[in-house]
Amino acid sequence: MSTENGPPFQVLLVEDTLTQAMLFQHQLERSGIGTKVARSGVKALETLKETRPRLVLSDINMPEMSGYELCRAIKENPETADLPFVLLGTALKTEEIVEIVNCGADDFLLKNLEEEALVDRVRRALDRGRKGRSGEKLSLTVGIDGRDHDLDVSAEQMSTILVSLYDMLCLKSR
Repeated sequence: MSTENGPPFQVLLVEDTLTQAMLFQHQLERSGIGTKVARSGVKALETLKETRPRLVLSDINMPEMSGYELCRAIKENPETADLPFVLLGTALKTEEIVEIVNCGADDFLLKNLEEEALVDRVRRALDRGRKGRSGEKLSLTVGIDGRDHDLDVSAEQMSTILVSLYDMLCLKSR
């Protein structure tokens, strides 16, 4: 798939901070993953009207529209609902994990991953995206930090996110 502004791309990177956007784009493209940058959620939605990447990789904290809101908008649109969506964040607080699940994100990554780990995780997300998403959503309540949290999640999404949590913990402990 090509765009009028350049070569084909696989990943739509949504990042409002220019230096972060340039860093992630450079890391992905150096590994052969074509990347187009949108500097806001609104611009990402405009881009998706013109072309379809294989994956959306979005910062969580952005002005105008958060990554959670962007994910919901994409997942609620029948034309883009099956598009794999990965959130990028700097921390993993309980509320953020619950929101990652409930907004419909397929996975998440910590922003401070080393390049090799970032590229590997994006490649895995691209591979999972080829297979498509399956399974119906389940509503369940889990107790975390002494509080109940309601989750709407498929078994596939939950297993991916649990593996991501474990992977992030392993990478952080090295």
